[in-house]
Amino acid sequence: MKDLFQNFRIIVISLNVLSLVLSAILSAYSFQLRKNKSAFAFGLLMAIFAAWSMLKLIIIFNPVLSLVRPVSQIIFAISAFTPSIILYIVIFQTQYPGWFRQKHVRYLFVIPLIQVVIAVTNGMHHLLVKEYSIENIRNLPIFSYEPGVFSMFFQIYLFSALLISMFILLRNIFTGSRYSNWQAFFIFIAIALPAINDLQFVRGYSFIPGYKLTPEFFIFGNLFFAWALLRYRFLNLKPLAHDLVMKNIEDIILVFNSDHLINDINSSGVKFFGLNLKEVIGKPFETLFSHYSELSELVKTDFEMKEICLIRHHTSHYFIAKQSFVKHSGQENIATILILQNITERKKSELQLQKYALELEVSNGMKDKSFRIIANDVKNPFQGLIGYSDFVLSEFENLDDKKVKHIIELINATSKRGFTLLENLVEWSWIQTGTIGFNPGINSLTAIAGEALTELKEISQNKNIVITNEIEDDVEIFADKSMIYSVFRNLISNAIQFNKVDGTISIRSVVKHHEKSVMIEVSDTGIGMTGEMVGKIFSISGDTTARQSDKGHGLGLLLCKEYVEKNGGTISIESKSGEGTVVFFSIPCLPEDEKNGSSDEKTSANQETKQKQIKYILPEAQWQILLRDMIYSLENEKIYRDPDVTVSKFALHLNTNRTYLSQIINDTFNTNFSNLINEYRLKEVEIQLNDNSNKLTIDAIALNSGFGSKSAYYAAIKKKRGNYPQD
Repeated sequence: MKDLFQNFRIIVISLNVLSLVLSAILSAYSFQLRKNKSAFAFGLLMAIFAAWSMLKLIIIFNPVLSLVRPVSQIIFAISAFTPSIILYIVIFQTQYPGWFRQKHVRYLFVIPLIQVVIAVTNGMHHLLVKEYSIENIRNLPIFSYEPGVFSMFFQIYLFSALLISMFILLRNIFTGSRYSNWQAFFIFIAIALPAINDLQFVRGYSFIPGYKLTPEFFIFGNLFFAWALLRYRFLNLKPLAHDLVMKNIEDIILVFNSDHLINDINSSGVKFFGLNLKEVIGKPFETLFSHYSELSELVKTDFEMKEICLIRHHTSHYFIAKQSFVKHSGQENIATILILQNITERKKSELQLQKYALELEVSNGMKDKSFRIIANDVKNPFQGLIGYSDFVLSEFENLDDKKVKHIIELINATSKRGFTLLENLVEWSWIQTGTIGFNPGINSLTAIAGEALTELKEISQNKNIVITNEIEDDVEIFADKSMIYSVFRNLISNAIQFNKVDGTISIRSVVKHHEKSVMIEVSDTGIGMTGEMVGKIFSISGDTTARQSDKGHGLGLLLCKEYVEKNGGTISIESKSGEGTVVFFSIPCLPEDEKNGSSDEKTSANQETKQKQIKYILPEAQWQILLRDMIYSLENEKIYRDPDVTVSKFALHLNTNRTYLSQIINDTFNTNFSNLINEYRLKEVEIQLNDNSNKLTIDAIALNSGFGSKSAYYAAIKKKRGNYPQD
C-alpha cells in the first residue's frame, strides 16, 4: 500500500480519470435542464472540468514540450471562465445581494474573455506565461511555467470571485430554509476544496511538490456538487419558471422556512407591502407583517384555503390565501409557500351585486305596491264613471234636467278624485325610484298652508265645511316647498272628503324650539276610522281604502308619509270611528335666534349662510338608501376593521358628506361616529373570543377587530363598562 501511494503517476491518473467521468456525467445531467440558465451554466462548468482533466491526461501520457504549450493555452483559455460561471450559478441559485442586478452579469465575463485573447496570443507578448518547462518526478511529468503580469492579475480575480461566491453561500446557510441550507453547504464545500488547493499552491505548498492538483481536486468538489444536485435538488428547486412566476404573476407569493424566516417573496408581494427585497430575506414572518395581524396569525395554522381581508392605505383588500408545504423525505416540512390571490375586484363586484339585489328587491316591492294600489284605488273612480255614464245612457229619455245635472256633478267629482289619485300615484312612484327632485329651503309655513286652502276652498264650500286656519305667523320651515304643499293638499282634501256636511276642519301649529321643529295638526269632524284601520293606514299591504272603500284611497296618506319623512319629520294619526280624525306631522323649522339673527337687517349673504347651516342638520335626500348602505358596510364589509377609519373616510366610501352621515348616526343610533365604530369593534372582539379556534391573544384579536392599539381597546372597554378589562 505504501508503494502504491508513492507512485504519484497512478494516483494522479486515477484522480483525473474519475474527475473526467464524474464531470461528464454531471454535465450531461445538467444539460437535460438546459431551459434553466443556471443548469446550463453548471453543465458548461462541468464540461470545462471534464476537458481540463482530459487535457491533463494528454500531458501525462505525452510529456512533449511541443504538445504541452498548445494544450496549456487551451487550459488557460477554458479555465478562465470557471470563477465567473461559479459566481453566476451561486448568484442566481441563492438569495443574492440586493446591489446585484441581472444587467451586471455581463461584467462577470470581461476578465475571462481578456485572458482567452491573451492566452491565444501569448507567444507574441508573454503576458500570461513567460517560459515553459517539464521535468519527471517518480514517472510523473511536472509541467511548470513562469507566470506573466496578467497571470497574477487573473489570480486576484479568481480568488475574489470565489470568495464572493462563498460569502453568498455562507449567508444563505444561515438565512434560508433547511432544505436550501444544505444546498448552500454542499456547494460551499464543493467550491472551497479546489479553491483551498489553488491557494496553497500559490503559497508554494502541494501534496506533490511542484505539481498543481487543481483538476484532480475536482473529483472531491464534484462529489459534493453531485450530492447537492441529486439529493437536495440543486438547480431543480428554482427552475426557469421561477422568474416567470415570481416576477410576472399578479398573486402574492411568500416562501418561508420551518422557523418562519422569509426565504423568498415575489414582485407583487414587494409592491403591495411596500418592502425592500434585500431587507426582507431572513427576517421573521411575524415581525415583518406585524401590522397585518390577520396574516401573521394565519400562517401559524395548518389551513389550506381561507378568505382574508388586509387593510392597506385605509383600503380593504380581499385575498384567497392558499398554503402549501415543501416536505423533506415526504415527511418533514422544510418550507411553506403562501399564495395570496387578490380577489378585491371580485369581492367588490359581489358586494355590488348584493347591493343591486337589495335595490332590485326594493324596486320589485315598490312595483308590487304600485300594482296593489292601482288594483284597489284606481279602478274605483273609473267604476263610478262607468256606472254613472251607463245609467245616463240607459235612462236618458226618462231623466229630467235636474237629475242629469246631478249625475254630471257626480261624474265631475269622481273625475277630480281620479285625477288627484293619478297625480299622487305619479309623485309616489317618482319618490320611490329617487327620480323626484328634493330642493329644501327656507319657506313660510303660513304661505304654504294658505295656498293649499285656497285651492280647496270651493270643494269645502260645496259641503258647507268651515275650515279654521290657526297656523302661527312667521313660522319658517326648512323643507321642500312642493312636498309640504302636497302634504297639506292631501290632508285637507281627505278631511273634506270624509267629513260630514256642515262639518269643521282645524289646522294648528306648535313650534318646538328645543327640537327645532314645528308640529302641525289637521283635525276634522268626519266619519273617523277604527283602530284596525289606523294601524293599516300607512301600510301598503293593508287596506288602502281604509276610510271608505267606495270613495277613498290611502295613497294620499302614503305620499304624505314619504314627503314628511323625506324632509326629516314624522307623521301619525289619531282617530275613532264616528268621532273624526286628527293627523299630526312635524317639519324642521328655524329657531328664533337663527331666524331673527343679531339684528333686524337681513342681508342676502346672511340668508345664504343661514340656509346652509340649517341644511346641514337634515338627513340627506336619499337618507334611507344611505342608512341602508351604511349598515351594509358595517355588517358585511366590516369597515370598522380599518384602524384609521374616520367619519370623513366613511362618508367618502358611501359617496356622501360627513355632515349627513353624522346626522343619520345621531338620529338612528343616538350616538356619535366614534362610539358607533367602537361598538362594532367590541362586538367583533367578543365574537372572536367566543370562537377563538386559532388561540389568538386578546391583543391580536383587538388589533384584528380594528383597534389601532392595545390602549385604544382598553380605553373603549373602560368607556363602556367603567373599568379596564381583566387580562
